[in-house]
Amino acid sequence: MNKDQTAPSGREHSKIISRVAKETLAPLGLFQKGSSRTWIDDRGWWIVVIEFQPSGFGKGSHLNVGAMWLWHEQDHFTFDFGNDVGCRIASFVGYVDEKQFTREANRLAYLAKDEVLKLRSKLVSIHDAARYLPRKAARDDSAWTKLSAAIALGYVGKTFRARWLFKSIERKKPVGDWELRHQESARGFAETLDRSDDFQRCVKERIWRTRKLLKLPERTELDIDRKDRPVLHRWKSRFTQWTKLLIMRKK
Repeated sequence: MNKDQTAPSGREHSKIISRVAKETLAPLGLFQKGSSRTWIDDRGWWIVVIEFQPSGFGKGSHLNVGAMWLWHEQDHFTFDFGNDVGCRIASFVGYVDEKQFTREANRLAYLAKDEVLKLRSKLVSIHDAARYLPRKAARDDSAWTKLSAAIALGYVGKTFRARWLFKSIERKKPVGDWELRHQESARGFAETLDRSDDFQRCVKERIWRTRKLLKLPERTELDIDRKDRPVLHRWKSRFTQWTKLLIMRKK
């Protein structure tokens, strides 16, 4: 090697991902979590997690995008709601050379952008979560989804369905410590279900604590009490988003 040449660092692919993600996602208001390959869209009471997931078998990236409900008090990011199980948007793309991987990284970044806009449009208010989550809970029978559905339903005043979901979680025989903690969480929420103000306060306190654990930016509002919009207005908003996406893709 010529003495004037610089040896590759082995992290060329990560630098490319960071650059194209900044160009594509930062204009939407998203931010990078430290120097990681994770980007966050902060919606107050929920976030979108974008992960350009590395592989232990080679240089490159998967792409995972999904909503995370912040009422689950925890110190790590999860993919709770998205297009499929695990919220995998794109399979692994390997690094061959700078030109090839820059092209692929741009493709992944635009896929992430599209998914963020879809989730924003789909989850305008907690009323939307209260519509989608019970259906998802019925399909995948996940204890986490059931708990989220019950919380969303309880928050918007649909206490009968919320109580049924909370009780279904409590009735299940736990097989591990995490399930015991899960049931305790469901029981804690259910205890205040008949007192709307207390229930909503409990949900908000969980969200604030989770934001602190995740070291998310400080906020003064969670945007969880936004009034639900008429169905026609929501569809107009989604139509506008889809139109913008089509125009951007044509460019």
